[in-house]
Amino acid sequence: MATSRIAGIEEVRCEESPPRWSSRTTEERLAKRCEELQSVVAEAESNLNLFLEGRSFTLDSGKPLLHAALEFGSDVDGIAKRILLLDPSASSRVHDGTCPLHAAISGGCNMQMAQDLLSLFPDSLTLRESASSLYPFQLAARSKKASLDHVFALVRRQPSLVDKLE
Repeated sequence: MATSRIAGIEEVRCEESPPRWSSRTTEERLAKRCEELQSVVAEAESNLNLFLEGRSFTLDSGKPLLHAALEFGSDVDGIAKRILLLDPSASSRVHDGTCPLHAAISGGCNMQMAQDLLSLFPDSLTLRESASSLYPFQLAARSKKASLDHVFALVRRQPSLVDKLE
């Protein structure tokens, strides 16, 4: 240990090198932290399931909860999937001219979520959003959050929609 004296300050002692963590100690600390985080996630999921069970899946404004979740994008894909598990018919609800597929595309949800919605409600691919009169593939093309691959995947599922464009 080195000692030094600074004018007007008592003697200060400091170790010459910081303590080193053994890799085993670090791994144990990381493992414990991972367990704590998994516990928090499990508790949050449990609370979410309790909240969703028996709910009407409609907000006070009348907007379906699935629409609201999808509008927030990929951050809430897990919530949207839980809603679909508890209420698969939610995928076919149209609210103010917008179906869940429109909300998912506009919100920037990932392509897997769009595929899940299409598997539950395939007709949503041919529905135009009432506010813009656009098909889902057009919404994806206009969106800054969707890739060209997403647009192409939607067109491939229903190429005849391109012929219907005005």
